[in-house]
Amino acid sequence: MTIFFSILLLLASLLIFAVGGMAFDFHKSDAAGNGMTQGFAFLLAILLWILLGVLLLISGTRNKLPGVSVLITLLLYAGGAAGYFVALNILKELASGDRFEFLLRIVVVACPWAVVWYCLWNFFPGVRAVVPTMVANCVAVVPVLLLAAVPWLVQGPANAIMTARRQAFQDAYDKQQKLVLEINALPADTPLIAFLGHTDSPSSDASGAAISRMRTLARRQTETEELLHKQDTRVLRVVSNLDVVMTPALCEGGRQSIRKLAEQFKPAAPAPPFASVEDKLNTYTTSIRWLRDNGCDCKEEIGAFERTVRLYPESYPRKWFTDYLLELQGKPREP
Repeated sequence: MTIFFSILLLLASLLIFAVGGMAFDFHKSDAAGNGMTQGFAFLLAILLWILLGVLLLISGTRNKLPGVSVLITLLLYAGGAAGYFVALNILKELASGDRFEFLLRIVVVACPWAVVWYCLWNFFPGVRAVVPTMVANCVAVVPVLLLAAVPWLVQGPANAIMTARRQAFQDAYDKQQKLVLEINALPADTPLIAFLGHTDSPSSDASGAAISRMRTLARRQTETEELLHKQDTRVLRVVSNLDVVMTPALCEGGRQSIRKLAEQFKPAAPAPPFASVEDKLNTYTTSIRWLRDNGCDCKEEIGAFERTVRLYPESYPRKWFTDYLLELQGKPREP
């Protein structure tokens, strides 16, 4: 019996560490990755509390508990499990860095250990001989009740945070849909430049609608060339999606726009981290590659762009970006 109990106790301990670790990774991946982590965490948590119930039952059967301790055992298990799963459920809905996140993680990590302690105390006579019943009950129940109360106490404020986030998301979505309707309502002879203001956020619905409309404009080739010659870098960001063809004029305008981009992003001293501009610079990489792949010799301008990137402090994102620019110039990546 002791060996069987010890094996179950070891498994329960491993599950406590596993679920606790997953609780710290609930928001470290994309939506699919987070969902998988959360799903596994809940599955292992169910298995954990089944094991803890079995351990309490085994320990209580081996060494018969006094009447009050039976009630304490039930309170310990039911209260701990309820608080534990409420904490996991709130954590699943919160975003990284939200208020109460760390506190709820502590509940998930610490709460089961009180149950483990009570199982150890009740199963092994040597521990029961050293620790009086009253002390054991207090050591187990008081922390569990305090920890289990935390999720219930923060549930209201946490729900308010999540409701506000959902409302903000809905407001942003409604705004995007309104812009899409406005973009689609513009006349067929609207100048290409009128759509560029909607492309600042490349992944937005408004940006997609603006690019779709620009692709239908009869004068998009000429207007694209003219705007690139004026070094309007907004056109450089989307030129690969405009269904235009490479011409000497378009190539020359693209080269000038890349040079402007290289000057525009030169950092002041001291240079900020590259991460502060990485997202903005990434929006131009597809079009720069499109220029090169369609016969525009812009290696010199890409080299100027690369030198600008090197002015930022060294980091892994900066190295990745410079390697990409080296590849566009036909140069080997740096070790």
